[in-house]
Amino acid sequence: MQSDRFGLATPAAETAQAVDSHIPGEFRGWESNSRIKLANGQVWEIRENSPASYDLRDPKVRIVRGFSGSFFMELEGVSRTPRVVRVE
Repeated sequence: MQSDRFGLATPAAETAQAVDSHIPGEFRGWESNSRIKLANGQVWEIRENSPASYDLRDPKVRIVRGFSGSFFMELEGVSRTPRVVRVE
């Protein structure tokens, strides 16, 4: 399975379009450059300049592939989808 490499610089052959996980514990939102560690061990950094505040517990997360190599974070119950980049 290629989901452990999803979001990292990899050969063009990678075809996964999304990865699902959750954020363990309390999640209060983000600011620009916030790093968010998912339960699957992946760490993603927010690349948005607009902060967001939430009061969530163990929210489900889906990271989806966008156009031109971009990625977006979808959070259960949240309408915003910030652009993210995988750092770990």
